[in-house]
Amino acid sequence: MIFNRELPQAAGVLHRCCSYRQGGGNLVILSTAPRGVQSGNRATWFGLYYNISGFGVYLHPVGLELLVDHKALDPAQWTIQKVFFQGRYYESLAQLEEQFEAGQVNVVVIPNNGTALIWASLPRPWPVPLDCPYLATDVDWHFLLEFQGPRTLYNALCVFEQNEGLPLRRHHSDAFSHYFGGLVETMLAFISVSTLFNYDYVWDVIFHSNGAIQVKFYATGFINSVFHFGAARRYGNQVRENTLGIVHTHTAHYKVDLDVGGLENWVWAEDMAFVPTAIPWSPEHQIQRLQVTRKQLQTEEQAAFPLGGASPRHLYLACKQKNKWGHPRGYRI
Repeated sequence: MIFNRELPQAAGVLHRCCSYRQGGGNLVILSTAPRGVQSGNRATWFGLYYNISGFGVYLHPVGLELLVDHKALDPAQWTIQKVFFQGRYYESLAQLEEQFEAGQVNVVVIPNNGTALIWASLPRPWPVPLDCPYLATDVDWHFLLEFQGPRTLYNALCVFEQNEGLPLRRHHSDAFSHYFGGLVETMLAFISVSTLFNYDYVWDVIFHSNGAIQVKFYATGFINSVFHFGAARRYGNQVRENTLGIVHTHTAHYKVDLDVGGLENWVWAEDMAFVPTAIPWSPEHQIQRLQVTRKQLQTEEQAAFPLGGASPRHLYLACKQKNKWGHPRGYRI
């Protein structure tokens, strides 16, 4: 790897800041994005972190980051374009080491308060009941993605039924007649977790008794952190000595293939609007009457709504079929 080849050029300054030993394994590399500043670039900043047991690696940056040009198909031809060390940029690791030897680099010594982490590939059963109830059923996932043959992830999904905690419907009548009726809301849940470096993404797909399908998405795990220097707090909050938790975003995309009563579907938007209306028994007066508005969305652009922006109260896919009252059958999104 390029790091094993290049890091010894700055062995002195790295030993001073973070007890670097060539081949010692006390430092690990984490990548960032984007991978360039324009289309066609293949350049990524890689940060060095202490290899702390218990996955504390993400909270222990040592302040060294390397911009690697990895456009070449042969990793032996990858090069380091720029070096960042504890608040300053350098052209190369050799320049950083040279200025360190000349006493021109103020090194912040980063303590290593843990032991080295030994990475291993082990079965990962669900830590019940942390993610799923005791009575959940674990399901294996068989897939072909990214491999030449079939692969299996054991206990990749858990499935369980659960009371929602609120009734699907209920009514207690105390007027004219006295009665009570209700229906328990029971849901069927499928839960899985995707781990990507420091984050665990929890995906819930929940099927409700009324036919609704609910999708939930959570991010948990360890925060993203970088070396804290200067006015860095404008980009996050300081969480420990020399460590900044940085602001960033998470984006999840869902693609749903939904056919309602066949392949011919239309997108309809329903909302409500106040319409000035003359009072039938007193035409000289007007009231603002609430009416339902319905509009068929003809193009994909019309059916695309900015995140956080205004959108119709109800969106649904409708088919040619109608119910006995003449309304098109559909499924609300």
